[in-house]
Amino acid sequence: MNIQILICTCNDRINFAEQVINSFDPRISYLISHQVFDGRDYDTSHPTIEKLNNRTDVSYSQIHSQGLSKNRNNCLSQATSDILIFADDDVQYSSSQLAMLIQMFEDNKTIDGVTFKIDTKSEKAFKKYKNHSFKHNSMSIMKVSSIEIALRRTFIVENQLAFDERFGLGTKFPSSEENIFLHDALNKNATFLFIPKFVVSHPAESSGKLWYNIRLIEAKGALFRRLYGLKGLALLIIFALKKWPEYRVHISFLKFCKLSLSSFLQLEKK
Repeated sequence: MNIQILICTCNDRINFAEQVINSFDPRISYLISHQVFDGRDYDTSHPTIEKLNNRTDVSYSQIHSQGLSKNRNNCLSQATSDILIFADDDVQYSSSQLAMLIQMFEDNKTIDGVTFKIDTKSEKAFKKYKNHSFKHNSMSIMKVSSIEIALRRTFIVENQLAFDERFGLGTKFPSSEENIFLHDALNKNATFLFIPKFVVSHPAESSGKLWYNIRLIEAKGALFRRLYGLKGLALLIIFALKKWPEYRVHISFLKFCKLSLSSFLQLEKK
């Protein structure tokens, strides 16, 4: 069994993508999807691209579009390994962490995917995690970040799973694409487990929840419509009440509801 790290990057950030790649391991390969939308020409003579193309364990793909979900879908369309991990261009892995993950999938044939912990290599935790394994449900997946996900490629192919390209960085609704992806997987009867293991390293978040970002608030409204249809309206109001202590410094409850409700009504359920 082998594993493939799907690295999404864009424009000049291709220069950072190389840092994600470890020393050669025959069980591990890398697929870099380079999204270009700044008008520049990135050809095979580019120093970083040339270096990447010289590695037998790295596949490089360039697309001219915008939107993180389009970039991740490009990765999915070209992935070839048994296990796929979604990565950004600012994360790191160790061979031992990935070997542990491969072994876990080999030992648990009925598991379609897992989520795991992010190590910040500092005293500040990336987020709060449970200290025990559990089976994911429609509520728990709402707390998952894309770089915490590994899943079997066969399940994606057989169920024709893809990211909703209306969501994610670079779109009108710049968040929640991974939660929608996992929700769609659960609707296809996927079995997802959380394992309390550190698999990926990422710098600690310093900004917290950006509740003053209007587009992120609007994305929450669209998210609830996408997942639950018109029934999601009640859940959206409950969410706004629950999160009020976190955003009240930046925005009023009424404005939060107005912004999220507007996008809720705009989005047609897919």
